[in-house]
Amino acid sequence: KLLYYNCLKFICVAKNIQIKVSKEFKFNNLQVILNPIENTKINQSLDDNIDLDFEFIVAAGRLHESNVKQMDVIIELYAKSILPLKNIKLVILGSGDLIQKLQNLAQNLNVQDFVIFKGHVSNPFPYFKQAKFLIMASKFEGFPMVIVESLYCNLPVVSWDFKSGPNEIIETGINGILVENKNEIKLIEAMNKMVTDFDFYNECKLGARKSVEKFDIEEIGAIWMKLFEKLQNKGA
Repeated sequence: KLLYYNCLKFICVAKNIQIKVSKEFKFNNLQVILNPIENTKINQSLDDNIDLDFEFIVAAGRLHESNVKQMDVIIELYAKSILPLKNIKLVILGSGDLIQKLQNLAQNLNVQDFVIFKGHVSNPFPYFKQAKFLIMASKFEGFPMVIVESLYCNLPVVSWDFKSGPNEIIETGINGILVENKNEIKLIEAMNKMVTDFDFYNECKLGARKSVEKFDIEEIGAIWMKLFEKLQNKGA
């Protein structure tokens, strides 16, 4: 609070973060500017070969002991869904010291042949392009760019409404399904709906990229330039 109280502008990457900072520190010089999508980088990487010849959903994130991404929860709820019965696999992108525990969990749930651990991948975008949807069940996030990047790759998203980010990006029926936070039954139902209600799924897939147009780097860059010009005009 002492360091930033008199700063010219305090930038937040999400509305929920702005609310939290305002409430806890009483700042009045706050502004939300979203993180941009690196459109060119994604477009150049989308068609790389990933050599997967089966249907799958995808989850992505670091697999560390803090377990912020709660991949164990995702595996457990995936195992209870109808996806294994439909031979739709779960591909997990990410590395960390939890991998062995997660592999053991998949084996204990008898879905070891359906949960595929790819480890760290430098280019996740072909996975996003080929998957059916992204699944998220994090404890919390700052602002999960993986959701935005997935949607840009025309990949719908199913996520709990954790803080912060998902409810600022996901619109149920438009680009995926936003589920009540920590509601396991509803998350299973959402996964099932995405693979059984074809009209609903297709609407979400069609609306995915359009829903994140506001994250275009040109749009975000223009907001930053406008801010700089405003501060400069004030003699900052």
